[in-house]
Amino acid sequence: MRHTIPTIMPGLAVTLALAGCASQPQTVVVTQPAPPVLVQQPPPMAMAPPVAASGSPGVLPPSVAGMFPTPNPQGGGPGQPPTQQEFALLGETVQPSTGTPGCGVDLVLNRDQFLASLPRLQSLGIINAAVTPQQAQAQILSVALAFTLQAAPIAAHEFLNEGNAPFACHFRQAISVPAAAGGTQLMPMFEFDMDHQTDSQAPWLRLLTAGFTYTDANRFIAAAPNFHLAPGVQAQVAHENGG
Repeated sequence: MRHTIPTIMPGLAVTLALAGCASQPQTVVVTQPAPPVLVQQPPPMAMAPPVAASGSPGVLPPSVAGMFPTPNPQGGGPGQPPTQQEFALLGETVQPSTGTPGCGVDLVLNRDQFLASLPRLQSLGIINAAVTPQQAQAQILSVALAFTLQAAPIAAHEFLNEGNAPFACHFRQAISVPAAAGGTQLMPMFEFDMDHQTDSQAPWLRLLTAGFTYTDANRFIAAAPNFHLAPGVQAQVAHENGG
């Protein structure tokens, strides 16, 4: 008995003739297998352009620039930078923070002590000699930024190099200001992280011995991890400067 099976084209109805059989030809439908479903990976998401962090150069309001000492074209400056102990005499204190998980340090500037120390600050080359006591009082946040952006790196450096100090810590700078109900309250200024590696690579001490400028302050801002000004600081500085 001979069976002839014609070539089967996928998806077509073909006749299967069974030779020597009295039965009628039968129609067999051969269904083509569905092509494999190719699961395509979604195209890679386009990376958004990097957003300038608040700690990028130039974040410090330009109106603060006049509070920094004028660079000496002959080089040099006030000599060795003040220690944190000396900064404390000028109104800047350092105290561990109990409200920060892990390692936290609060840097607090006493407004009245700072204003009283203005002549000393100017003789050290930390504040521009042209700033008058009246101007410093009217633009307290502006002149305080010029000071604390020099004091904060020193405080962080000394703290991280104490015995048994942690590898990294979070620093918060504030200034005491008069409260509406009397007394004083703390106004946040800025905060940042610092670790041993960043501190050891940063030229803070060299910059201070050469005279710390507005440009140097922005370098610190750009280098200090997670640096950002506290909400409202830029608006307050603008207000002090007639903005």
